[in-house]
Amino acid sequence: YDAERQLQGLSLAKQGKKWRGSAFYSVNDMGQGHTWAGPKVFRIRCMFPNVPKTELAGGLFPAFWSYGMEFINWRTSNRIECDWFEFDGHNPRWYNGLSTHYHYTHVKSIFAKQTESYQRYKLYGGELTEEKSKIPGGVYFWDGQFHTWEFVIDEDMTYVNVTIPDGAGGDRWVEICRGGTAPTYLERLDLQLDYALKAKQGVPKDDARQDFVVDWVEVLQKTAAVEAVPSPFTARPTLAGDMKAGGTVTCTPNVRGVTDLRYYWFADGYPLTYGADASYTLAAADAGKTIRCLVKAVGALDMPEAWTEGVRVAGAAK
Repeated sequence: YDAERQLQGLSLAKQGKKWRGSAFYSVNDMGQGHTWAGPKVFRIRCMFPNVPKTELAGGLFPAFWSYGMEFINWRTSNRIECDWFEFDGHNPRWYNGLSTHYHYTHVKSIFAKQTESYQRYKLYGGELTEEKSKIPGGVYFWDGQFHTWEFVIDEDMTYVNVTIPDGAGGDRWVEICRGGTAPTYLERLDLQLDYALKAKQGVPKDDARQDFVVDWVEVLQKTAAVEAVPSPFTARPTLAGDMKAGGTVTCTPNVRGVTDLRYYWFADGYPLTYGADASYTLAAADAGKTIRCLVKAVGALDMPEAWTEGVRVAGAAK
């Protein structure tokens, strides 16, 4: 986080003789955290500094992508990868979009990848010039402006959209592409973003730090997914308590036979905190917002999860 510029993000920096990349993962090494299965919408609002192509290091390789979760615990399974975007400093208009493939297993077994049983899939691979994309001016990634990238993954079709300047100081949406939904897009996936460097293709001049500025990341799910009651839940979890700043709200999980639970607290859809405590103390900043809790049964098979209804906190939003 850059306090002076009030910007957050990932950096690629040289330390001694080596370049160090950085990454964000929505789960820990045990697979606990935030993951999403089925139809979903992934969005990221991000920016790269304004750098002309002639000055850009060819090895820059930022990406927004996902892994499947099974391989973390099932060591003989393949690892699913879905790349929502990969940009390349060698050609700052080249978009590698929604490429998905399997990695080999950690442990060799009869379940190892059979190449004839799975076809690699990519929705888009090419330059986003005006001529090819039909977007006015095309899309140049290192332009010093924020863009919101949206990946709408439905049961049958997937859409890629991005914002561009509208000429009046705001943004407008344009569609980059659409295509059939690959089965891997619908698997339970985490979210990852990283800034990597392919050094053999060119490093930054003067060893300058490179920034992948991220304003926010958000995920939308269908109402049916939010209202689902998977086993071993007996009903949707419920919230009760003193719904004002300083008050305590408690979640009743409504789950049978499992005691190892995690509670994820949200205000207006944005994460607050999580842990094994079923209670949360409302802060002044929560006034006027809608609180929800996601309960994850981490002690049950496949760690199923269920959401509470939203409850509004008394007071005016700040």
